[in-house]
Order: sequence, then C-alpha cells, then structure tokens
Amino acid sequence: GAMILTSIITAPVLIAAGVAVIYKGGKLRAKTRSEAAAIAAAEIQLRKTTKTLTQVWTWIDQTNSILRVARATGEDEIDWLDALLQDKLKAHASVTAGESSLKVDWRSLTGAEQDRYEELTSLIATIINVITAPLLAIANNELPREEIDDITEWNELVLKDSAERLGVQLA
Repeated sequence: GAMILTSIITAPVLIAAGVAVIYKGGKLRAKTRSEAAAIAAAEIQLRKTTKTLTQVWTWIDQTNSILRVARATGEDEIDWLDALLQDKLKAHASVTAGESSLKVDWRSLTGAEQDRYEELTSLIATIINVITAPLLAIANNELPREEIDDITEWNELVLKDSAERLGVQLA
C-alpha cells in the first residue's frame, strides 16, 4: 500500500522534473546554437579584419618605398630648382630694378630646364596622390562592399602608377 501511495505521489513530481529537464535542455540547445552562430560571425569578421589589415600594411609598406625614392629624387630636384630660381631672380632683379615681382617667365627657361621643372611637378603630383590615397578607408566595416572594392582599386592604381613613375619595385 505504501509503495503505491509513494508511486502516486512521486510520479507527478518525476514527470514535472522530466518536463523541466527537457524544457531546460531545449533552451540550452537554442542558446548553444545562438552562441555558435555568434562565434561563427565573429570568426568571419576576424578573417575579414585580418585580410583588411594585411592589405593596409602592404599599402603602407609600398607607400613608404615610393616616398623614400620620391624624397631622394625630390631633394636633388629641389636643390636644382632653388639654384635655378636664385639665378633667374638675380638676373631678373638686375634687369627690372625697383620691381618687386618674384615671377620667372616660363619662356626664360631652356627646354631642358622646362623638362626638369615638369618632372619636378610630376614628382610632386605623385607624392600628393600617394599621401592622399585613402589607405585606411577599407577598414570601415560600415561601407558597402562595392565602395570598399572601388577604394581598393583606386589605392592599387595610385600606388602602381606612382611606383612606375619613380621606378620603384613594389612587393
């Protein structure tokens, strides 16, 4: 008799406990799936970020190579331009005493001087292109993929063109 009474009392408790375990198990499995999805998304984002940072560092290394050559080339060109301008301005000052103009007439330059001046302005344009390239813009995760692709293409074009102008081998 006592056993039947115990069974009658215990059965609902065991059934309730079983239902609770099944319910909690389902919640735990759902939570595990949700966490697994979040981990998978984080891993994908980490791979994208790693790829982006690797690309940015490559561009920074290329930029440094280009700017080192530009600096060496530019120092010589600036020294040349400074000497040229000093000579032209002295000659101009002796001819036009009393005027305060610091202009040098393009026609007063020889063909070789004009060519060298154009090379210097091309070098300056190259430096400006390189230092204003949006190298870090691709790290903006909020940009649409198409825009990141456009920025990547632009940076590659600027660095390649600049390297070719200066004879720099990019890695």
